[in-house]
Amino acid sequence: MSERSQLIDRLQRSADSRASYIRGKISVLVPAQLHALRLRRDWTQKQFAQASGMKQPRVSAMEQPGAVNFNLETLIRSAATHGLGLIVKFVPFSEMLRWENNFDQDSFNPTHIDKDKAFLSPDAQTTSTWDQLSTFQLMPVETVNIGEWSGGGILSGLHGYDISSEGNGNQSEFSLVASTSEIVQIDQR
Repeated sequence: MSERSQLIDRLQRSADSRASYIRGKISVLVPAQLHALRLRRDWTQKQFAQASGMKQPRVSAMEQPGAVNFNLETLIRSAATHGLGLIVKFVPFSEMLRWENNFDQDSFNPTHIDKDKAFLSPDAQTTSTWDQLSTFQLMPVETVNIGEWSGGGILSGLHGYDISSEGNGNQSEFSLVASTSEIVQIDQR
């Protein structure tokens, strides 16, 4: 059995293994982001500490992988100091790994609130929900489960969510209540 297969097996069997694995990923990726953000602003650790109301040794530890067990308040204060938002969400392991594999500290440069045109003028920067939904790729599928409903037909993915319609010659219609980042509700008509 390969090392990867052994890891997958261990993660599938044990919540403790999954917790350790997640903790390990976070303890590397969060410090890397904090370090990159501080360097992008050309701040020293002392300058960031003063701006965030933290002590410089704490900032130093936060940028060292595995040195700090982060709490949400520390992350919120860090995000606010950098003029950024913060997302904490539960995701499939595949999404977590994809994000980790695509993360590049050198190119990590989220937009500061003062330059975030989509935030400052959302009407001028975004398209309608329908325009966003209509751009997603449709592909045939055999069976899709949505809550207690399942059926075959057409599947459209929106940020990890599945939308399906019945495919027995007569397609059922669905109305979607959606934001720009996720589907909030699916109602069959």
